[in-house]
Amino acid sequence: MFTEEGKSFFDWFHTMYECEFEELKKVSTVDFDFNLFDVRLNNALSAKIEMASDFRHLQEEKHRTAYALMLKLCDIWFCYEALLIAFKYEGLLENPRSKVNSLSEDTLYIIESEHDIFEVLLDFWGMNGGIVYKGDHRTDMQKYMDYLSSKATSREQKTYLSQVYNLFTNNDKFSTPQILSFAYAVRNQYVHAGESPQTGVEQIETKIAALSFSHDFLVLFCLRAGEYLLNYKRKKVV
Repeated sequence: MFTEEGKSFFDWFHTMYECEFEELKKVSTVDFDFNLFDVRLNNALSAKIEMASDFRHLQEEKHRTAYALMLKLCDIWFCYEALLIAFKYEGLLENPRSKVNSLSEDTLYIIESEHDIFEVLLDFWGMNGGIVYKGDHRTDMQKYMDYLSSKATSREQKTYLSQVYNLFTNNDKFSTPQILSFAYAVRNQYVHAGESPQTGVEQIETKIAALSFSHDFLVLFCLRAGEYLLNYKRKKVV
């Protein structure tokens, strides 16, 4: 985890997820779709990425950090997509074409209220923490959000990113779909546009903040939404 907010939740959430996984195994076989998500999640959480400093574009530590974070964000995003497939297997997707608003309002409400994601939203208030509200980084982050919005390919993405911009500017709380949309946009620029760590920002610290925030929220959401789905599966057989 790369933010203090993320670190404060991780051990708690990971322990709860592992306990629920073991409880399901006691009463049922873990199906292929969920097992695939579980394997990918464990691999993503355990992976450590180190960048060698003796290459021309990686001589500065901040650039090595940003590039490693871009790879980590991509990895955890694919875990999230695998989780959506596991939800689809249970018939729990309401908007399967959406990457950021797939779950029904009722399902998302339970994950937020009973599985502590609402507490995460409060701790990540307005993209809380450190660099993003210091000096020029606030303006730089706003410009980066404009950049992401200009590159968005769907109306849904543009709408959510506009909301994120306003909430960040007003230091307000993001919703789960809004954070997912921001993370998706950050990830897409690396995967589909081939951007470098400093593309879209004037200061590399701004990109590091965006990547760290996006990565940590996705990790925490995967753990708690995954634990919700494990519990759902177990209740069906007991």
